[in-house]
Amino acid sequence: MSERTTDKTYTLIDDGGSYYTDQDGVSSETPNSWLWTEILGGCGCGTSDELAEEAFKLLSHFATPMDQRGDTLCHDKFYELMAHWFDSKELIEHGSSVMYPWLTEKGEQIHRAIKRIEEAKEDDNG
Repeated sequence: MSERTTDKTYTLIDDGGSYYTDQDGVSSETPNSWLWTEILGGCGCGTSDELAEEAFKLLSHFATPMDQRGDTLCHDKFYELMAHWFDSKELIEHGSSVMYPWLTEKGEQIHRAIKRIEEAKEDDNG
């Protein structure tokens, strides 16, 4: 259970076209790019699409109950860097080590918003 709470509700809606719109009316090309640019504050240049995908994979990892995660990522420097970044954006909370975090309420809302879009796309394709 997260200790950090948020007064804001994070949502993402497929506008039926080629964009996704969040709770503030900001549009993004993909759910992952929303996470990368609007939530984490990254820019959209370079390999941002790939980094955005990795960021969502890690957010999903943190959404997995700790006893089901395994510890292979815990020794990865990218994992640790992203964990610190997620912590600074209040997406995760941790006890004695940032290497074993859980999602905050904000992190849970953002993960659910992206997951719903991804699941809806899978249902439409399959």
